Amino acid sequence: MSPRLDIASDLSLGSDHRLLTLSFSFAQSSASESMSDTTDTALHPRRLWNLSRLGEPDPCQLYQDTFRSSSAALLSQLKRLVQHPPSSRPPIDDLNASLNSIIYRSLDSSVGDRPPRPSHWKKYWTQQLQDAADFRNRCYRRWRRAFGIDKVYWWHQHQQANVSFRQAVATAKRLSWQAFCKSLESDFTKAISKVKQLKRRHQSSSSFSHPDGPSKAVEVMASHLASVFDGSLLPSTRPPPPSSPSSLGLPLGLHGSSPSGTSPSGSSGPPAPYS
Repeated sequence: MSPRLDIASDLSLGSDHRLLTLSFSFAQSSASESMSDTTDTALHPRRLWNLSRLGEPDPCQLYQDTFRSSSAALLSQLKRLVQHPPSSRPPIDDLNASLNSIIYRSLDSSVGDRPPRPSHWKKYWTQQLQDAADFRNRCYRRWRRAFGIDKVYWWHQHQQANVSFRQAVATAKRLSWQAFCKSLESDFTKAISKVKQLKRRHQSSSSFSHPDGPSKAVEVMASHLASVFDGSLLPSTRPPPPSSPSSLGLPLGLHGSSPSGTSPSGSSGPPAPYS
């Protein structure tokens, strides 16, 4: 696992709190290792594309042509699996990764991607604010590493930098809000769209309803779910299940039992249900 905990003690957060970063590594399963030869299994941030360009005829046609040519091999493989089902369970994760990779490559070549915004992104954030935050952190680090009378000097510098930074943030927020209000005053369509967005944010999500009332809606939904999950849609001959968790080195089995066959409480047999 190789766990590691980093404590960022040189950041000025305005309190006694500290930023903690926990990192660890994990061993990939054999299925993931075999898939890593053809697909990228590394964790990556969310990808974004210029999807609005698909409304244009040329990029849309290019995307369709690229996807059609790239998915020919995958389509043939899926047809073989449907026409001649294998005795073992097909690698559904590999097939899904291949389809995603084809879609990603088609979007890259047709409409292009764009970098996502960082999680801490704010509309009012500017380079001047970033410089002020960096200067405050530098003063904080100098204070922590100073000795004697220098510690008093750098603490005073840090306090002044912190006040200046907070004032700059408040000013940037106010100017950003004023610019937003002016844009709504000049663009009626944008104002209506924003009002609808705020209204939807405070509305409850849609739920299934029935003309005969909530009780009938519950009965219809329960009947539908029962027909979907009762197993009647499964084929008569099914591939064998995957290997048990014991082959992965897990301490517990599928039913919460230990490898010796006893329950976690020490008695044999299946664990007692919760009351």
